[in-house]
Amino acid sequence: MENNQVLLIERHGIPGILKEALRIPYKHPKFITLTLLTSLPLFFIMVLHEIILQTTMIETKAFFTPPPPTEYPFYSTVNWDVNEGLYLVSYYLMTPLDSTMRLFKDMSPRILQLGILYLVPLHLLDLLTTITTLNTASSIYAGTPPPTLKAMLSKSVENTSFKGALITSIYVLSLNSFTLFGFMWAVTNSVIPALGAFFEVFYGVGSVVLFVKWMDWSAVWNMGIVLSILEGKHGLEAFWAALYYSRGSRTRGMCLMLVFFVWRTVLRLLCVYVGGYEKWTGLVITSGLSCIGNVLKWVVCMVFFYDCKSRVLEKKMDRDGSNEKTISNV
Repeated sequence: MENNQVLLIERHGIPGILKEALRIPYKHPKFITLTLLTSLPLFFIMVLHEIILQTTMIETKAFFTPPPPTEYPFYSTVNWDVNEGLYLVSYYLMTPLDSTMRLFKDMSPRILQLGILYLVPLHLLDLLTTITTLNTASSIYAGTPPPTLKAMLSKSVENTSFKGALITSIYVLSLNSFTLFGFMWAVTNSVIPALGAFFEVFYGVGSVVLFVKWMDWSAVWNMGIVLSILEGKHGLEAFWAALYYSRGSRTRGMCLMLVFFVWRTVLRLLCVYVGGYEKWTGLVITSGLSCIGNVLKWVVCMVFFYDCKSRVLEKKMDRDGSNEKTISNV
């Protein structure tokens, strides 16, 4: 989309961006068909990922559930007493650290499976879906949609450097993973009574601050991916450009990311509540809605990017116009 076309786009607030994003699939059924076809492989991998994830979450929840009154959080060791000629059984009270180490040992294989599944097939299929979604949605938003599904798919493949988009997505994946790990670590420490009230409050406040910054950074990172796919900027160049275009719009971006974070969280909690992996219907519906939410997220990010770009270019033109008037007056 050329700069003059961008400037013709009406500027929007948060409701306006969501409305514009929803208008694209509503008015163009071919876009829905194309995104459904390209999202099918992602959907099947996501179902498998959700099965493992929900199983892990339910087992973790069961681990932290208080035992019945007849059971106690003890573990035992058996030792042979040479002098007495018999076995002695010793009981030890499990500390929070013991519980955490035992949970980590039991969950390590499952966490490894989730990591490999997320980093390789799920990430690559998500990137392919993102490329198709952004290229097609941007053409529709510019008013020049390809006439056929084949043309839409061909344009998505031809107009994008997959290597550059992959590099940017790896940057985003790494930054997002480190931030999420820090957030979960802060939340975990905020609920451990053994650390004391001061550290509980300290980590609690820290987790809230980190969560807000995570939503803020996510908007910039996602705009970097949009720039990488639509404008050929990759890696750090894409992030610097995203920071430039998002100036003055960071709050809107953060709120938009919060909308989709709430969407994903509600879906996962709902799946656990209705039975999770024990009911295929719940998993299939959850994965399907997640795919739909993923497509809408990238359409929203595309609209948000062009909205930010139009604001920046408009300010630049106003500033250049003012400078010209000042020079002419002189």
